[in-house]
Amino acid sequence: MDYFSKWAEILPLKKAYARVIADNFFDNYVSRFGAPIKLMSDNGSQFISDIFENLSELLGIRHVKTVVFRPQVNRTERVKRDLVQMIGNYVNEQHDTWNQFLREFAYSIRTSVNDTTRKPPAELFLG
Repeated sequence: MDYFSKWAEILPLKKAYARVIADNFFDNYVSRFGAPIKLMSDNGSQFISDIFENLSELLGIRHVKTVVFRPQVNRTERVKRDLVQMIGNYVNEQHDTWNQFLREFAYSIRTSVNDTTRKPPAELFLG
């Protein structure tokens, strides 16, 4: 999530391995918008891996990890909470349709007025 605008990228991943995360970060964010100056993540093994650290270094990204046991510092936790709630409202009993509406959920998050900025993330991120 972009810290300033609160723009969120939402991608379905079958596995959250370091290589999968790094590849998706590059393919779906960096290649579209450029490398961020700073990247904040939790201390998950995917983000503290050599793969992710090397990618950050190669792209000149300052990688900052949130304080352990203080996930509220990482604003993505709020987006994750909202996304889980949205998915819960649309998923079927077999739980195999959770990813069918991710684009619509992303649209909703990106176009809703953010409590902090008082603007929709899309307006701040895209102009």
